[in-house]
Formats: sequence, C-alpha cells, structure tokens
Amino acid sequence: MPPVYLIKADTASIMIPDTCWQMLEDAEGKWAIDQVSQSPLAEKFHGKREIHSSTTAYWVRYRLKNKLAHEAHIYFESNYYPKSLDLYTKAEGSPWEHQKTGYFLPWSKRDGIKNRFRLPVRISLGQELLIYQRFEFDPRLGVPEYLFPAVGFTEKMMKNNYILNETAYFDNIRHGVLFGVCMLAALFSFFFFLTAREWVYFHASMIYFLVALFGFLRGLVGIFFRENESILSFYGQYFLVAPFLYFLVSTTRHSLETKRQYPGWDRFLVIVSILPFIWFVAQYFYVSLAKWGDFFSIVIFLAVGISCLPLIRKKNRTTRLLIAGVLFFAFFELIGPVAQALNISLPGWLLKHTLDVELICTFWIIGISSWLLFERYRNLQTKLSQEAFEKAQMAKEQEIERRLLIEQQKVELEKQVTQRTAELKGSLDDLKSTQAQLIQSEKMASLGELTAGIAHEIQNPLNFVNNFSEVNGELIEELKVEAEKGNIEEVKGIAKEIEFNSEKINHHGKRADAIVKGMLQHSRSSSGVKEPTDINALADEYLRLSYHGLRAKDKSFNATMKTDFDDSIGKVNIIPQDIGRVILNLINNAFYAVDEKKKHTSKGSVQSGYEPIVSLATEKNNGKVEISVKDNGNGIPQKIVDKIFQPFFTTKPTGQGTGLGLSLSYDIVKAHGGELKVETEKGEGSEFIIVLPIN
Repeated sequence: MPPVYLIKADTASIMIPDTCWQMLEDAEGKWAIDQVSQSPLAEKFHGKREIHSSTTAYWVRYRLKNKLAHEAHIYFESNYYPKSLDLYTKAEGSPWEHQKTGYFLPWSKRDGIKNRFRLPVRISLGQELLIYQRFEFDPRLGVPEYLFPAVGFTEKMMKNNYILNETAYFDNIRHGVLFGVCMLAALFSFFFFLTAREWVYFHASMIYFLVALFGFLRGLVGIFFRENESILSFYGQYFLVAPFLYFLVSTTRHSLETKRQYPGWDRFLVIVSILPFIWFVAQYFYVSLAKWGDFFSIVIFLAVGISCLPLIRKKNRTTRLLIAGVLFFAFFELIGPVAQALNISLPGWLLKHTLDVELICTFWIIGISSWLLFERYRNLQTKLSQEAFEKAQMAKEQEIERRLLIEQQKVELEKQVTQRTAELKGSLDDLKSTQAQLIQSEKMASLGELTAGIAHEIQNPLNFVNNFSEVNGELIEELKVEAEKGNIEEVKGIAKEIEFNSEKINHHGKRADAIVKGMLQHSRSSSGVKEPTDINALADEYLRLSYHGLRAKDKSFNATMKTDFDDSIGKVNIIPQDIGRVILNLINNAFYAVDEKKKHTSKGSVQSGYEPIVSLATEKNNGKVEISVKDNGNGIPQKIVDKIFQPFFTTKPTGQGTGLGLSLSYDIVKAHGGELKVETEKGEGSEFIIVLPIN
C-alpha cells in the first residue's frame, strides 16, 4: 500500500506524487472493486507508469488524509477524457462509496459535476480515505501516455470555471454563429446547384453543411440533446471528418477543373480523397492505421494547398484573398500535428486563441468562396446568355436559308405537281374507263347467266300464246260455219271460248312482257330512283331465273330450293334493279358453292349422301327487312372472311369469276343505308344476310 498523502494546503488543484499512488492494468476490463481491493490482485499494484495501447482499463489506488483546520471539499478528476471513470472511496470502518462519470455515459447517469467529469468528496478534519479509481479509455477518444491522479478543491474550481471563466459561454455563441453562417452558405450553394446543375456547387454546399453540423455538435447539441450530449457530439464529429475531407478535395477538383488541366494530379487527388474513409474504418475498428489520422489530414491539406497555388498567378483579387485564407488556415491546422510529431510545445496564447483563429479563417473562407461561387454563377449565366444569343442568331440564319430552300423546292414541286396532275388525270380517266368496263363486264356476266333462265321462263307464256292463237283460229272458222247456219246459240258459245282464249293470250303475253322488262332492267344502268317494291316477289323471281340459268348451262346441275317469305313485309322503297342484282349474285354464289361440294362428294372426298340445298328467306325485324341466302356448301375459311368484300378478290378458278360481285353488292347495300353480313362455318355452309331499312 502506498504512503498516505497529506492535504495541507487549500489550493485549486493537487497532483498526487508518483510515490503516493500505485496502478494495475485491467487487460480484459472485467475486474470489480471487491477483486482488486483484496488478494491476490491487491498485491499486484505497482509503481510503474507505462501505458500500454492494447490495454484500455486501469486501476489506481492511493490514500488521502485531511490535515487542514477544517473539512476538505475536494473533487477527483482525470487527465484525459475517459470513456468511464469509477471512484471508490472508503473511510475506516465504513463501506465503499461509489461514484461514476465518463464521456460516453448519459447525462442522467453521471455523478458529481457532470459537464466536467469531476466527482466531489468531503473529508472530515483528520479523516483518512482509501481511494480506488478505475479509468477506462476508448482509442477513438485517445489513450493518454501516462496516468496521474489529481484532486482539487471544489469551491476554487467552481469559481475559476463558472464564475470567472466565460470561455464556455462564448464558445457556444461562436459555434451558434458558425452554424447559422454555414447553413446560409450551404443553402446559397445548393440553390446555385439546382439552377446551374454544376457539381462544384453541390460539393461546396456539402462542405458548408458539414461545417454547420460541426458547429452544432460542438456548441449547440448540449442545448437540445443534453442527455446524450457527449455521445452525439463525439460520434457526430467523428462521422463528419471523412466526408468533410472528401468534399474538400472534390470541391477543389471541380472548381479548378484539374481533370481537364492536370489529369495526373487529378488522379492523385482522387486517391487522396479516399484516404479519410480508410482512416475512418480503421479508427472505428481500432485498427493500428488509426494512428495515421493526423498524417492523412496533413496530406489532404497539403494537396489542397498545392492545387490552389496556380491561382496565385491570376489577377483576380477575390481569388488571391481566398488562396491567402486557405493557405493560412492550412498552415495553422498543420501546426498542431507537426508540433506534436516533433515534440514541440506551442505557446500558451496560441493554444488559448486556437478556436478564435479557426472561426475567423472559416468565416473568411466561407465568405470569399461563396462570393467566388456567385461570380462563377454570374459568369456562367453570362456565358449561357451569349450562347443562347449566338444560337438564336444561328437559328435565324438557318431559318432564312431554310425559307429560301423551301421557296426553291416549292417552285420545283409546283412544276412536278402540275406534271403529275396531268399524268394522274390521264390515269384516272383510264381507271374510270376500265372500272366502267369491269362493272359492265360483271353485269354482262350476270346477264349471260340469266339468258338461259329467261329463255326458259319466256318460252312457257309464248307456248300458251301460240296454242291459244291456233285454237282461236279454228274456233273462228267454226263460228263462221255456225253463223251461216243461223245457229245463234252455238255462235255465242264459240264466241265465249274465243273471248276466254283471248284473255289467256293477253295474260301470258303480259307475263312475257314482264320477263322481258326485268331482263332490260338488269341489263341497263340503274336509274338511281327508289320505288316501292315487293321484296318477296323480287327475291322469288331472281331465285327461279338463277336456277333455270344454271340448269341451261349445265343439265347435270340440280339443287333443292327452299323459300320462307314473310308476308307482313309489304313493299319496300328500294332501287329494284340494284337490289335484284345483289340477290341474284348471292343466289348464284350459293348455287356454285353447293354444286362444288356435290362434285367433290361424287368423287368421295367428303361424306356421301349429300343433298345440295339453297334457302331464301325474308323477315321483318325492328323496322328493317332481312333477306337471307343460305347454302349448305363448304363454307368460307376464317382467314379470308375479312377479304371477300374486297374488289377483285375471288376464290373461284381463273376465268370463272371477276372478284367484283360481292364488292358491288356490298356497295349497293351500303348505298341503301343497309348492311351486308356473312355467317359461315367451314364444312357446314354460309349465310349472307341483307339488312335494309323499310323506311
């Protein structure tokens, strides 16, 4: 046990002599007071003073005795920021009294004078205390090179630090001003970034913002986050170092355009900007590289300073002021690390005003750099305005050239249009002539199909006319004979027979006349005049004409015809020759379809027992009349259903169809305000439906 240290003088601070205290390394940091105050650990305390960087926890013990004439109010402190500081005091015959403080302890868990990490104790007159102190350090906060236990008198410390010392108060004011100025500068630069879209403004705004956070953490965090002030301040500043140094280098690179002017040096700056993050990771994981932090800072500040040296040659006064501020600030920041590396003690006045110099330099650099950024922005706007003016002039010249070119092309195009118009007019006339010929050819084709049917239809009434005429000739001869005989009754009887035969002759003559008129209507062009027409009679007539026409051409042709006419339809206002042509075309196609299927059936390519059927039906439905032509042929493949109404599209062999029938039929029905629809199923047949408005 070391000898007792006697408190004889009432001074502000007392350093315990090395001969009066002992220490013990706690390698794992797990020992408690009961362990170190008893054997075998109590015998391991020694008087050596070496600090091992690998050990972060230490125990110190000594004894104090009050030799003053009054009760001593003392406090215990550490020579460095401890992660935690435990104080165990024990008077003779009393239990251990425990107090705890430390940098990483929350405010509410600290004992004693919380913001100074000092633990007060009272020692009665003549009383002796046994003291055990446990120090635990964090490498990120730093581990002292040596330990020393120290005590001071509480009243004098309070007077010196709180009554006479206004440093802390003014420090808070300085950091508050720093925070406000840097935040304004950050917003100022970020606004320029959003406007100009140049990265130099973004990097500069990040520097200002990080410095503002640094000021907040140093001076204002205790006002808003007192409970965890030290933790937030340490970790906040700790996390700010690497990004601050990175953005410092990147701002230098972008503002000086080193990538364009000095590519090799720019690559070096990129590597240098990564060093702070390497140091940060090493520091966080307690890697030995953490000791290189000051070296990395020196390298970065030197690199930034060297990068700015070429600017000295510029005649811009503002730039020179900025360079002077940066160089002075860099020089001032390098004094401390260099002096520490060379083991040189700095003057007290310099240490006392370090913060003031740093703040002055910071405000100087922020003000000048912000003004430079503003000048850069103004020059950029001027440049953009000039470029916009030049582009407008160029665009105007190009517009004039374009108009001249357009005028020339316009004249040339007018010549070409005149020439092409003449050519197109000739082509159009030829096309109209060809179209008229094709339509007439289609009409003649259908007329040819009707000829045989008409001949068959007209032959019957002509036979009746001839027969009744011959009978009337014979009856006239008999009439003469009976008249000479004076047989009045016989004469009257013969006259009645002659009258009856004449009526028959007249009836069949009119029937032949109607057939001839129908043929003429089909052969001549449409008058375009609608007239009330019996749809049922029109459909029935063209069904018979189509059937007899096909029979005349091919005696082997035969098909069953089914009709279902709606008698409630009455007469419909249509152009009869046009609608008749549509019905005839659809019936002809139906007969062709069933005849083709029958021919394939006879060859055994489809099922036997097939009976060709063509159905014709009319129906009145919702103010419209529907004319349906249905067959049980092979149907139409789905892939060509959409094409059947296109001009010149046909599925018939070459020479058997023009491809205009359905196209003309579709146009005729549309001209009547109607609709031509098709429903088909492959192998089952097709149904074409004409829908016409009644009114």
